[in-house]
Amino acid sequence: MNINIAEIVAMDRNETVRASSLRVEFDAMKTENPQSSPEPLKRKAARSLALHVLIAQKVTENPALLERARGNLERWSIAHGPAPAWIAEWREILNRPWREIAALITDPGPEAARLRKSSPFTGIMSPEERLQIFEKFTSKGPGAPARTAPGEGRKIGH
Repeated sequence: MNINIAEIVAMDRNETVRASSLRVEFDAMKTENPQSSPEPLKRKAARSLALHVLIAQKVTENPALLERARGNLERWSIAHGPAPAWIAEWREILNRPWREIAALITDPGPEAARLRKSSPFTGIMSPEERLQIFEKFTSKGPGAPARTAPGEGRKIGH
């Protein structure tokens, strides 16, 4: 699967990202009242959004992948003892219809950004897909080494 995330990377050019269902639309900020415009996404938040857009596409194509997220929650729940609030919150979310989950994980708003920080969708993407997105969000661009190669050392992102 090839994902074009150039529009999300464009947030560095003062563009705003907003999600609509499973499709992420990108519109340049054109407003006469800058106070009413949402803030451009920060690089890390935009990268997380790009990762989750790809995850949503993959799970839409193969709904069985949703079980991997549920399995991650179960493993984390065992590792963390009594379920922390964020595990309970994700457990409730993962019981919703897929289209609702997909809309949530691809929403650029602050609540969705908060949820993506503890996302159970780890392991849905291949290391190559993950690296492709990380490279798009390095300051040097594609071809520049990511801080940590996917699958090696400390994991960064999803």
